[in-house]
Amino acid sequence: AKPLKQAAKWVEEYRKFWEGSLDRLAVYLEKTNKAVAKKGNK
Repeated sequence: AKPLKQAAKWVEEYRKFWEGSLDRLAVYLEKTNKAVAKKGNK
């Protein structure tokens, strides 16, 4: 059971890392799309 707990802890740490990274990427892409759309409307 202990190796499984260690594996679950490791996976959880990486899940948090990737969720944070992907959330920041989503915000960046949303801002970029708005800027591109704004330029296209001119």
